Amino acid sequence: MGLPQKYARPKFSKTEIGFRNTNKNYFSHEGKGDISRFIAYVKDVLSTIEGKGYFSCPTGYHDIIRIANGVKDNEVMKTVFAFILTFKNIPFVYHGDEIGIKHNYSIRKDGGGIRTGCRTPMQWNNDKNRGFSKSDFPYLPTNNDKGISVFEQENDPDSLLNAFRSLTKLRNHYSFLNASADLEIIEAGYPLVFRRKDKSGSAIIAINPSDNNYFKKIKYNEVLLTKNAEINGRNIELKAQSYVVLKE
Repeated sequence: MGLPQKYARPKFSKTEIGFRNTNKNYFSHEGKGDISRFIAYVKDVLSTIEGKGYFSCPTGYHDIIRIANGVKDNEVMKTVFAFILTFKNIPFVYHGDEIGIKHNYSIRKDGGGIRTGCRTPMQWNNDKNRGFSKSDFPYLPTNNDKGISVFEQENDPDSLLNAFRSLTKLRNHYSFLNASADLEIIEAGYPLVFRRKDKSGSAIIAINPSDNNYFKKIKYNEVLLTKNAEINGRNIELKAQSYVVLKE
């Protein structure tokens, strides 16, 4: 099923959507982005497809610059995954984004041009071809960036990979975080605050990708997941690059 023609080419630029331009990227240290127009667009799409399909928010795909190149570091990347894995959508995670693989601008292959740089293999370890292949002549090379492999992040509790795994586990466990559950936007600024709800219960999610600290009063019953936040009763301090998932 296709979307109405007005959604074939959205009128929102990548800067407005908030995932690319480093000067106005919502998911950035600067905290100068504006996610409100993206939220408005999503609400419109969700109302159009209600009962007919689902919305998907990809981290990337084979024809665009890898998301890790538009986000300064893994601390901000964690807030990107906090959004994608708790928001009302079917998450689409492009291979390697969960460990922060960078775009390789130095390679071109078979007419792929600059797009080729996002198609490099998954980086499993620090062996030959990062564990993806034993070939002396792989079709595409792997990157040699330190710290960006499953092996290097596996046993680091503070790694991007393990933040991604914790969020994925949470989403799989609670049905009110899946694509069918309701979405209510509480604040579309810094921090982004929204509610997810279904018959089983509800949760409030607050995400702060910026370097600024924010204080919120939130009524809840249980802390499901938190990162870089201090919680004292209903008083929540969202520090730099933080998020909380609070069950009501």
